[in-house]
Amino acid sequence: RGVLTPAEMSLAQTAEGHSLIKQVRRQLLEGSRSLLEAIVQEKTGSQIKSLHTDISVRNSERVIVFTMAEDLEERFGWNKQERK
Repeated sequence: RGVLTPAEMSLAQTAEGHSLIKQVRRQLLEGSRSLLEAIVQEKTGSQIKSLHTDISVRNSERVIVFTMAEDLEERFGWNKQERK
């Protein structure tokens, strides 16, 4: 939450601005994707199979989802029932 800069919030007032913000943020992520993936792989000890992301210009929220090569909940002993 709160991921938009003040300049982006101003730009977000139009449909064209929405599109521009999404395009720039997508390019920024793609430019640093290898670094982000390396950090996640180092911290988890698991390879990344895929990465998906989206940004809500309306709500100033961003989500990044990694699909990992192994089940990290099982690996780290997180009980799925306890987390609900």
